Amino acid sequence: MKHLRIITLALLCGAFFTSCEKDVIAPDNTAAISKETKEMGSKIPFPLQEFMRTGNLMGASFEKMQLHSKMVEQNYSNRAYSSDITFFDSKEAFNNNTLPIEDFEDVITDGYYSWTNPGYFTDVNYTNSFPSILNENNLHGKFNEGDFTPGISFELELNQELLSNSYWREEYSDEELEEMMQNYGWYIQDYNVTDYNNPENNFTYTKQLFTNYDYTSIVLKFSENSVNSVSFDAPYAWNTIYKIYDIAGNLIATDNTQNYFSVYWGITSKVSIGKIIISYFDVSYFRLDNVSFGNNPDFDNDGVANEDDMYPNSNLSPSFMLFHTSFGIENQLGRNGGTMMDQLESLLAAINAQYNGSNYNTLHRKFTTELAKLSYYWYKDRLITSKQRSAISAAAYSADVPMFVD
Repeated sequence: MKHLRIITLALLCGAFFTSCEKDVIAPDNTAAISKETKEMGSKIPFPLQEFMRTGNLMGASFEKMQLHSKMVEQNYSNRAYSSDITFFDSKEAFNNNTLPIEDFEDVITDGYYSWTNPGYFTDVNYTNSFPSILNENNLHGKFNEGDFTPGISFELELNQELLSNSYWREEYSDEELEEMMQNYGWYIQDYNVTDYNNPENNFTYTKQLFTNYDYTSIVLKFSENSVNSVSFDAPYAWNTIYKIYDIAGNLIATDNTQNYFSVYWGITSKVSIGKIIISYFDVSYFRLDNVSFGNNPDFDNDGVANEDDMYPNSNLSPSFMLFHTSFGIENQLGRNGGTMMDQLESLLAAINAQYNGSNYNTLHRKFTTELAKLSYYWYKDRLITSKQRSAISAAAYSADVPMFVD
């Protein structure tokens, strides 16, 4: 009965983590999987592998797994930033294809591909691993001279916040962890998604930069002092903290994502970005792709330079809308580098900021008056018709403005 309980728990753990990582759908080949797992050695950067190899899913080892799970459940704030910062969750919103980009496609690789039960990618035999600093001056034989994008450095450091409550501290000293990270911190993989039951689902990923250990944080450093825009793909990021620093080392913004599936992350900053630290608190190995960075003089591509643009990150939604009311009006560029939606949102923010719970009528009249002024200029600039202007005024009159905004 005891053995049955252990086997059942092992299967449940394997099923859970396999459901979280869909990159590989493995064949029913338990013997081969067991053999491969035994050959991985003691430096596997994922504790469940040791549990499944030794069969020790009870007692102290299981407590370590529970402790790591608690790290995942910590509640981190979503975003903390100033008006100088704008975050982006899609390439379309980021709206820039002119920045330098490192996509790792020029890497020299033998195509080596490995996976661990239950399907986590890791360079278990260190076939493709290389040290913890990757830049134009530290290519480790993985790139030919001139094939790596200059101006950016991909580095690793110990994730001290995670390590403070991690099983790693019980098994290794900081010096041992540092040595493993420095020698085998990264690998770049071009790999396939293989569904043995449904071959039509098979496809190949592009090359991506992987971390080899889950106790590390990624540090993106920029050698130029004019970087104001950064973006990248972070497939399967989960419970990830991004910390953004200026060139003097001051923390200027933080961000947190809990989206497990394909994540696009971008930022623009009026203050030059010196580095970005990416830390994660889940049983996973971070990967990066399509990292773009540099100086963008016109964030929203509206023809007005950032320093002269009242709205450097304009709302570029296709239609002008007042809450859920549409007027059949295109969201066009108005004066001072702002779209019609920029001007509306700025007005709403100013009105709501003055609301104290007892001055609704006064502020509502102010809102309708100020919006009438805006719509007059839009009409004068031939962005809207007189009929559309009347419709906007009617919608403003019945809109629930002001309101408390958290």
